[in-house]
Amino acid sequence: MSKRKPLTARLKDAVENLSADIFGYEKKITENIIGYLEKAGKEQGIRYEQLRACIVRYKDTVRVFLYHNSRRLKEIPVKDLVKFFAGQGADLPEIESKVVDGVVGYMDGLSRFHELPHQSLQVFIAAEGSKVVIKAFDDTRHIKDIPVKELIKYFKS
Repeated sequence: MSKRKPLTARLKDAVENLSADIFGYEKKITENIIGYLEKAGKEQGIRYEQLRACIVRYKDTVRVFLYHNSRRLKEIPVKDLVKFFAGQGADLPEIESKVVDGVVGYMDGLSRFHELPHQSLQVFIAAEGSKVVIKAFDDTRHIKDIPVKELIKYFKS
């Protein structure tokens, strides 16, 4: 008796793991984040792979902090978070508002799904080589790895 999955199940598994970055958004966001962390790393005298940006909900907006290990280095202005997701030319207030609303909406949905108070949710963004890693935590407990493409839908509507 064969222990292999039926062809339809194998195809379904393969398609679920397949992703296409048709418009290049994921690549551009990855470049923006790594570029920002590289610049911040040079300013701090730390390799960029050792830095993490932490996003937290604060009232009706978000606050972003730069960390090295567990030490907070500085607060990152929200306009820099906008550059993560919208690029360098994104200094318009309406774009900043859209990005903040997207992050807040995403974090609210994640909090509801995991039945967490929104103030305990933290989203960490880091670079591992040429990849961006995004993870959600409930204080210190890992909740979810977040693919960059999952966030894109909150900013490209």
